[in-house]
Amino acid sequence: MLPESEHMMKRTITIAACVALIGAALYAANEITVNATLKVDNGGFSSDRNVSALRITQNAQGSSHVIQEIATNAAVAVTVASDVTAKGLTFCRNITTNSTRYVVLGPVDASTNLVPFVRLNASEVACFRLQTNATVYALAYIGACRLEFWTLQN
Repeated sequence: MLPESEHMMKRTITIAACVALIGAALYAANEITVNATLKVDNGGFSSDRNVSALRITQNAQGSSHVIQEIATNAAVAVTVASDVTAKGLTFCRNITTNSTRYVVLGPVDASTNLVPFVRLNASEVACFRLQTNATVYALAYIGACRLEFWTLQN
């Protein structure tokens, strides 16, 4: 049996080690900050939603950022760097300024037809979390569009 002073010292070291591990885990969390505001004021209709300083944890470092030319003739897979092995939060923007052009995003079905779930008019943005293994396809309408696509490692 240990003398009381050694037993207390072991307990103190164990508690200090646990506090250090918890502190390191807390320090490593919440690396991503999201701010979003959506507001409409259209005659008698007004509404808004705001999320400020939403903190999200990134499990591994890394990201992929591309600006990709999207054509009108066929849906193409949006490029994500191969070192992003598990996709996470994604920011996309149609950086085309021609107000008649838009781009749609989505998966493809078993017949490789695009199933659009996002539409970005000229200069519009969207932010969402991808399934970690998802492939997003894009197709432009009216004319080619430039799509900014930034995906964080999950």
